[in-house]
Amino acid sequence: MDDLIQKMKAGLRHREKKPARKLPPGALRDPQMGLPFAERRMVPATWSIRPGELQQFVSDPGMPEQDASRAATSSTVSAQKMASEEMEKIHHIYSRASFGLSVAEALASAGTSLADHVDALLTAPSDIQPPGEWVTEPFDIQAFESLTPEQQMAFIDLNFERMYETRKWWLERMMASPRNLTEKMTLFWHGHFTSDFDAAILAQHLYKQNATLRQFALGNFRDFLKAIYKDPTMLVYLDGWSNVASAPNENFARELLELFTLGVGNYTETDIKEAARAFTGWQIDFFHLKGFFNPVLHDHGEKTFLGQTGQFDGDDIIDIILQQPRAATFICTQLHEFFVSREPDEAFVAELANTLRDGDYELAPVVRQMLLSDQFYSQNAVASLIKSPVDLTVSNARMLSSQEVNLLFVFFSHALLDQELMNPPNVAGWPGQRSWISPTTYVWRNTISEIYVDSDFAVDQNGNPFVVFYVMKFAQSFNLPGARELAAAMVSHLLRFPPSEETFEFLLTVLLGSAAEEDWSLNYQGVEKLLTKFLVQVLRTAEFQLN
Repeated sequence: MDDLIQKMKAGLRHREKKPARKLPPGALRDPQMGLPFAERRMVPATWSIRPGELQQFVSDPGMPEQDASRAATSSTVSAQKMASEEMEKIHHIYSRASFGLSVAEALASAGTSLADHVDALLTAPSDIQPPGEWVTEPFDIQAFESLTPEQQMAFIDLNFERMYETRKWWLERMMASPRNLTEKMTLFWHGHFTSDFDAAILAQHLYKQNATLRQFALGNFRDFLKAIYKDPTMLVYLDGWSNVASAPNENFARELLELFTLGVGNYTETDIKEAARAFTGWQIDFFHLKGFFNPVLHDHGEKTFLGQTGQFDGDDIIDIILQQPRAATFICTQLHEFFVSREPDEAFVAELANTLRDGDYELAPVVRQMLLSDQFYSQNAVASLIKSPVDLTVSNARMLSSQEVNLLFVFFSHALLDQELMNPPNVAGWPGQRSWISPTTYVWRNTISEIYVDSDFAVDQNGNPFVVFYVMKFAQSFNLPGARELAAAMVSHLLRFPPSEETFEFLLTVLLGSAAEEDWSLNYQGVEKLLTKFLVQVLRTAEFQLN
């Protein structure tokens, strides 16, 4: 088994081609061919996604109630309404608990209570087809070993492509719907229960773990913990498959206590050793694509863990952990830092933790309480987080109503900005917040965002833009003829933190060009270029980096 795992890992490492991380600004390159943007060639056009294609991935009835009537009357919406306190809260909900709203979706959402929006996010359908029938395809170890070296490498290549297809599929899901709390929670748990496609070995395992994260994203945390330690990818990533009675491996037990449930200082080294013994015996059934328990390899002896003694197995360890008051506090702190603020209010976290414990570790009530709390909408929370690379690229597409996005361009952007989906840096996941911004990544973030509003900035190998964006259509969707009102509405739509008056006046001068404010209109000669320049400047503001 170990030989197989090492062979598959070696094949994946040979197959994987990561982009250079230290390219100078202005030389963004093709992850496959190494060609600069200036040569106008990059990724295949077949890896693009269009709005019409999104519907095959998700069945979403849209925003909560009365969409049609609100859309029909959207022409009456003013710049003041776009910037209203109600609209700001709606944008805040969908930026944090999803991946942003298009202009039409934002206008359609007005007049619905915050509670209705949150409930719609919590109950949005998640019935989406997997990336392919291969996700349930058994893997026969003996059949693989009987293949020639060339045939084995061909399978490894196919497996690698399926892994990237899984990443593409997940990204499509994030972009597909305005009500995407499930996918945002899946992203949260992906950074919490980390593992990567190197550990997955099989693309089927990579998909299975992602599906597990989604299944329990808003479900029961106790059941979640008991499922994740039996997951094939986790069994490889933290060496659970090699944890046997004769040679206990402490890796999973250590991370379970330190990073997944309690945090440093709430257990002892003895607790780690005893927990490792309890988790012994779990192996991987490659044919049936699941973990399985082998009692012959399990330590059936008595263990003492967190003050309790018995012939514990893995599930028992989970139950004992969740009896500790610290467990609920730890998880609620993690949720607070991801969705609310990196400076948790201890009293509020304690309220969330009580809800989690009292509800036998059901997650949905805690998330609902958090999203409807005063703390979530407070000055300490709004625009207090720096957008992750995934948030940045997905929300760009959604909020700008991109007509088409080349997903390989998005993947490459994630690599440049240090957040590759399904490939976290280590078991602690991405540190986030200020780590997202450096002198290099800040330039890249601006360059990548500019591509979303300037379709001529970069194209694929067939001459097609990485992102198809119709700037006139975007501007017209606000139904505001005046330059100042339109500028205010676009700024309010795109920025969660308002710019200074001086910055806004500068942005307005960019939009006006040489025209007097009273003479400017969407019919003004050259207005398309002025709108593009205006949006580029908006996306370059420091405020745009905040969520």
